[in-house]
Amino acid sequence: MASPDDVYFAELGSVRKQIYITTEHDRKLKRLAQRWNCTEAAIVRRALDDVRDDDLSPEDAFFEQLRAQGSIVDYSNDPDLPSEDEVRAIRARLAMWVAAHPGSIGLDEALREDRDTPH
Repeated sequence: MASPDDVYFAELGSVRKQIYITTEHDRKLKRLAQRWNCTEAAIVRRALDDVRDDDLSPEDAFFEQLRAQGSIVDYSNDPDLPSEDEVRAIRARLAMWVAAHPGSIGLDEALREDRDTPH
């Protein structure tokens, strides 16, 4: 079935592509075409439009999208973050604490001990 989109793309000048997809992809493509009342080619074009065309890895592209949506905040310039020296000191204190407590302790005991230890 030719859709108005297909006619539009044919008038713009298009390139015919033959691709191999899995049978599951084929079933999904047919389901989506029927559900969205469009051609399978329109779905492939839409999928291609949604793929980033840059040098980012899929993982970096995912996090970039989250940042753009405001879901991830960049705290790298936050003045309240500890300095590298402070982080090293915190890690050293943690290592000393772990060395002093070789056995497993429960959360309640750890919280009580932390509360009672002067900082």
